[in-house]
Amino acid sequence: DTLKLLCEADEDQFYLSNISPLGVPFNTVKGSSALIEKERRVDSGVPGAPCVKKYLVSNTEYTKQPICAASVQFQKNKIREVRKNTPDTAELKEKFDKIVDKVCLCVGLGNSALAKNELANPYVTKGFAICPGPNLAYFSKISSLKEMVDHIYGKINIIVNKERPSMFIKELNMYIDYMKSKFDECSKQLNDSQVKYLSEFQKNLNDGINYYKETFSNIKTKYDSVKHGVMKDIEMLQFMLNNIELSRLNVLAEKI
Repeated sequence: DTLKLLCEADEDQFYLSNISPLGVPFNTVKGSSALIEKERRVDSGVPGAPCVKKYLVSNTEYTKQPICAASVQFQKNKIREVRKNTPDTAELKEKFDKIVDKVCLCVGLGNSALAKNELANPYVTKGFAICPGPNLAYFSKISSLKEMVDHIYGKINIIVNKERPSMFIKELNMYIDYMKSKFDECSKQLNDSQVKYLSEFQKNLNDGINYYKETFSNIKTKYDSVKHGVMKDIEMLQFMLNNIELSRLNVLAEKI
């Protein structure tokens, strides 16, 4: 079912999520069994997963020993705290959704290996957590390792009837979207450390874009035919980056 989902998924289904208990941006796909399982727990009134492996325990807000942000224990405590301290309904929903968005990765990332090798799954968590890159949207069939290697080296083409953008452009777009979301997240209560983080993030992205521009300008190989389109995309993304609404950010940055 997961392979079928990945074969059929389009660009809109792959996204940079907040499902990692560690708060690290995590690529995933809508409709995965891990996400469906997580939503069923939320709907049943018992969000969170049993924490059995404890590889990603890191939070000590409510316990002396670190616990996982995807666990039943953490989410139960966090939801109780948020409900007590958040009278605004819209804000409460936003905070609630952010808490229950976390998925058990310790078990979820290994479940596919158990299923593939026909081994018994001893865990309550049965869903498959997966981390596919956004470029998987342009591949639509199950391929062997040899086919994929041949595709990488240009011997065959396993992308059919799909215009695939440069992976560099796709990745750059992902980082810009991430920065927009971080700014939206921080803009309500922007502090000095967030200003520094966002300013440095924007600077690093601009440095990366300038590196791309220099590199693609010097290409004189068989890829020269795609250079014009890539350069156009790079210019557009740099324009988007530099026009993110940062007026408030810039004012605060001057005070630091």
